[in-house]
Amino acid sequence: MSTGVLLYSFDTDSTKYSKITERCIKHIRHHLDLPVTVVGDRHFHGADAVIVDPKKHNRRRYNHSVVSWYNMERADAYWHSPYDTTILMDCDYFLLSNDILCLSRTMNDMLIHNRVHDITGRNNIQSTHEALIPIVWATMVIFKKNNFVEQVFQLIKHVQLFYHHYRHLYRIKFDNFRNDYAFAIAMHQMYGQYTSDYAIPAAMPMMGAQARILELDLLHAKVAWKDQHASVHNQDVHLFDKEYFDV
Repeated sequence: MSTGVLLYSFDTDSTKYSKITERCIKHIRHHLDLPVTVVGDRHFHGADAVIVDPKKHNRRRYNHSVVSWYNMERADAYWHSPYDTTILMDCDYFLLSNDILCLSRTMNDMLIHNRVHDITGRNNIQSTHEALIPIVWATMVIFKKNNFVEQVFQLIKHVQLFYHHYRHLYRIKFDNFRNDYAFAIAMHQMYGQYTSDYAIPAAMPMMGAQARILELDLLHAKVAWKDQHASVHNQDVHLFDKEYFDV
């Protein structure tokens, strides 16, 4: 039974996701020693590639600007992945430990975060009161190849196709497509509203968009916001500061 990591990476006018992906692959190789497949617009050293032309109509707000956001292809992750067990990650989710290996050995069909922890201590990324259903975070998802999971991803594709309808049905605050809500709707409908068997027990550490990365290596990250600093060691973390990598 094979296990591997699946990433999505498309450069936009505002962000060189390819540079972020190169760093992410190094962290994966160091901590997990698992094969990596990147779905994107180019080949990367140390990873297999699935070259696709992304849908380019979606946009989002980032640092007080509206920028392109090529996030639509993630709904095809089930079919893009060559692995029996897939660790699906954002390319700006950085492994500083091998903890994810334990999660990958789960008997669950799927695992996904339904809570986050703001490492700046400001608790400003909880995404409360933004929809009728609790959000899940598609930043890191672990899934098996089986009939049930295929149905989940088929539903995610359906939600994406009719997102305008589902956005109003679930009273989602944002009018642009977000994988977090597409996954949340699919999990709600496939698992039911009274269970969170799919939830990863620990909250996902995140660094908000207003914080800056000062240092990042294979074992730790140092970040700053306003006049405060923090270091993260041996703990995986989602880092929003795209400009750090654009050098």
